[in-house]
Amino acid sequence: MRLRSLALVCLAVLFPACSTRPAPTWQEAGAEPPAWKKAIFAAEKAHERGDLTEAETWYRSAIQEAEKLGPDHQLVAFSVNGLGLVCTDEGKFAEAEKLFERALAIYEKILPGKHPNIAATLDNLANTYQAQKKYAEAEPLYIRALAIREKLLGKEHTDVATTLNNLANLYLNQKKYAAAEPLYVRALAIDEKALGPDHPDLVETLLGYANLLRETDRKAEADKLEARANGIRAKRAPKKTDH
Repeated sequence: MRLRSLALVCLAVLFPACSTRPAPTWQEAGAEPPAWKKAIFAAEKAHERGDLTEAETWYRSAIQEAEKLGPDHQLVAFSVNGLGLVCTDEGKFAEAEKLFERALAIYEKILPGKHPNIAATLDNLANTYQAQKKYAEAEPLYIRALAIREKLLGKEHTDVATTLNNLANLYLNQKKYAAAEPLYVRALAIDEKALGPDHPDLVETLLGYANLLRETDRKAEADKLEARANGIRAKRAPKKTDH
């Protein structure tokens, strides 16, 4: 599932806009415990509607239930990753970092080295590093996640575009414009082909690329991309009704 949980652009840091929830691999191992299932369902629903406090409470409950199956069970990793996404949305990046590191350690222990859940968690962890300006730590994680996703999903998959966008943001934050630009171009091309030219998932990449263009004195091009992003947002905004 592709999530746009960080859409904030500020002058100091262009935060990554694309986080990823790993696939529910417990289905491969059998039925999940009812108490855990109830907690994780409630957590995800609360997160989807933006109630971060309730989502955090339910994710912590899910973790407790999952830990009854063992500290390294895949349900623990799934639940911990979910809580990490909530903490990321709350701006608790240091806490999110520890959670993603824990989830990654479990996944690397129980899953094959090139698994989609490992790639998703690498991406999420790199996002928290980037948000804290730990650029040197973030870059190899994005590169590793990109390699896994390209191998497993193909080079035209939207999850590949997610990592390309995040890596481009990383380079933009370091003013490595020549490295960032082809990544934005490629991410846009993938999403446009897979999702269409007016899909909301294009907005963050369009804005990131526009920021790069503005930083490299291409204001006219930047204005066009920003206008396109705003047009997509306007189309998706709920229409007001007269009473």
